[in-house]
Amino acid sequence: MFVPFLVVLVLCLVVPFERSSAQDVTATPPPNGEQSAAVTTPEQDSQLCSVAGTVTSLATGEPLKKVDVTLTAENPDIHHRPQSVITDAAGHFSIDHIQAGRYEMAISRDGYLSQHYAQENGEGPGAVLSLGAGQKMTDLIFRLQKTAVITGRVVDEDGEPMIRVPVEVLWRRNVNGTVKFEPMGSESTDDQGTYRVFGLSPGRYFVRVRPEGREGSFVMLRGDNDDEQESAPPPKIVYAETYYPGTTDPASASAIDVKAGDEIPRIDFFMTPRDAARTYRIRGHVTNMLAGQSEGFVTVMAMPRNGEDMNPFGRFVAQPNRKTNNFEIVQVPPGSYTVAAVIFGGGRQRAATQEVEVTNADVDFVSLVLTHGVDISGRVTFEGQMAANSPVNVVLQSQRANLPFLSSIPVLAKPDGSFTLTEVADGSYSINAFSQCRECYLKSATANGVDLLAQGVLVSSGSAPASIDLVYSSNTGKASGTVTGTDDLPVPGAYVVLVKDNDPSANADQRFETTTTDQYGKFEISGIPPGRYKAIALAKGDSDSYSDPDFIKPYAAKADSVDVTTGSTASLQLKVNSVTASDPTN
Repeated sequence: MFVPFLVVLVLCLVVPFERSSAQDVTATPPPNGEQSAAVTTPEQDSQLCSVAGTVTSLATGEPLKKVDVTLTAENPDIHHRPQSVITDAAGHFSIDHIQAGRYEMAISRDGYLSQHYAQENGEGPGAVLSLGAGQKMTDLIFRLQKTAVITGRVVDEDGEPMIRVPVEVLWRRNVNGTVKFEPMGSESTDDQGTYRVFGLSPGRYFVRVRPEGREGSFVMLRGDNDDEQESAPPPKIVYAETYYPGTTDPASASAIDVKAGDEIPRIDFFMTPRDAARTYRIRGHVTNMLAGQSEGFVTVMAMPRNGEDMNPFGRFVAQPNRKTNNFEIVQVPPGSYTVAAVIFGGGRQRAATQEVEVTNADVDFVSLVLTHGVDISGRVTFEGQMAANSPVNVVLQSQRANLPFLSSIPVLAKPDGSFTLTEVADGSYSINAFSQCRECYLKSATANGVDLLAQGVLVSSGSAPASIDLVYSSNTGKASGTVTGTDDLPVPGAYVVLVKDNDPSANADQRFETTTTDQYGKFEISGIPPGRYKAIALAKGDSDSYSDPDFIKPYAAKADSVDVTTGSTASLQLKVNSVTASDPTN
């Protein structure tokens, strides 16, 4: 039986979370386990801040109970733990004993759009909340809007309901210059063929039906003896993956504009069978060279190399025969695919891949060999005192968006800077190093004189760089300033982006530095690698679009350059640019 799996690579810092009720908010305890009771002086108390306010329904004006209000330091650490309270029956909340600083404030409740401080109509990033020493803000008001709903019905060519059919609501965005669909909500149809996808934010959406029996059907070759039984033929009736208003071509799909609180009905689908003869099979064999893991669960997937989806898993899947390790993937339409065999074991996943082209015939003799991969050693040299005092993790991240499971497990460099990335599979990678130091960055990565930040790391047929030299530096600069509009008034909640100016060798993490302005239109960015940047301020937009050169290019062309040097703070006065389209593909 096929067991679904999920491959998740999460690189995060775990920060303790503090929760209380609106009537019981305690001060953040001091570090090192010191007792806070009766320790602070009246002078110290006078430097602490507080925020309070009310949350209501925008539609009715009624106060909202059980709303979660969370205050998080813009740059959290062990001394700035998030504080969360719940509104009372009058919709009131209060958070006290707050250290002066810059904070993100989030308001959330089931059935309503989440909102951030100074966020306009649930759009944009919201503003950073800056609190000066002793500042009290007691009159904050948040008006929450209901989330939106899309409903409809899915029927077959005879008008009969199609039951338990997955329906997805998708958002289209740019990912490194390529348009991708990202699921924002999904539901299966009921016994009447009806679906209802709820909890949607305002935006432009696309709706897709992925019927059972579609491409991606799962087949496992079975056999009691060494000889396999022939796999089951595809269903006689095959329904294609269909986009509203009834097209199989994603480029021809119609967008649906959704506003807060909308309930958009009658997004219906009338499905018609397609010719199953136009799909093909991919057959092959998996060789498992992982000693002691011959019983591990192996899954084989065919992933479109130029697919529209953010999520590459689950479309064309098979499990090899347990005795022969032969596999067969059925109902694959023509196209370019990466076929991957993935196995979990020993606390990590391993994979083998092969590129295939499906034209007008079945593809046979695909060979996937699972191995332990190769070990890659290296050493980190530290530049600057803060970098030297920061334990550093090193990771190789797959450069293929549809192969995230190839990324290595992060390893912690030893005190002498040495590290070993173990069992790295064949593939192309970006190298990165990270720590809790917010003023640090990976300055360089080389192997045999090759700039790995520019060229990446290639592992092929077990061949890889013998040793990698990294320089991790805290010799960085800062930028601060104010964003104003055409009326010369400060703009809260504006995106501020620093783009490395004409430096193709910089990797994605070094090309872009971003933040948002506070309620006074002010911003500050620290840990900026020295260099020349274009400084851009945007009123609205999608933060993921900043990594898309085509999106940022027209803004960078009009922006002034700014030089950031080690230990200095560049002072900027920026005028905001308006993003006229929320859909990055327009």
